[in-house]
Amino acid sequence: MKSAILLRGINVGGHNKVPMGELKEALAGIGYPDTVTYLNSGNVVVGADHVVEASTISNLVESKFGLDIPVVVQKKAQIEAAIKNNPFTKFEPKRLHVMYLDGSVSASKAQALDTSIYEPDQIAVKGRHMYVLYKKDSWSSKATIKVPESLFGVTATARNWNTAQKLVELMSNK
Repeated sequence: MKSAILLRGINVGGHNKVPMGELKEALAGIGYPDTVTYLNSGNVVVGADHVVEASTISNLVESKFGLDIPVVVQKKAQIEAAIKNNPFTKFEPKRLHVMYLDGSVSASKAQALDTSIYEPDQIAVKGRHMYVLYKKDSWSSKATIKVPESLFGVTATARNWNTAQKLVELMSNK
């Protein structure tokens, strides 16, 4: 069974440093020897014969690196669904982010979201993913990971479209 472990906010601007090689070793030490990392931003694909628990990974990161980092784990089918369910057809890849959520958002809650608050950015929510198409950039937007966390009570972490596609590729290659 393949899963993606997505750590939020590591190795960004010199903060929350987690060397990927050390993370791979630590994961091997708790039963995940078959790991592949992508970039230095907390993208890990593991092959495991048991369920990967976000709390286990979070505890590992805290004990090994001294960091309290939110973690989202999604199975291969969920990572693939993030690409398949993208509601936007015309976009620059650098402007589209997928927010991976640790729980599903019901269709009624997703439809109740007042997206006009976040204009000119566009938002869509489908299941365990929130899509944000930024007019300008993510840094100047109101559409941050705090949106799904506060409105839907989930943990979230975001990846740009290119990284989202790479995660699917890595999960297919393992």
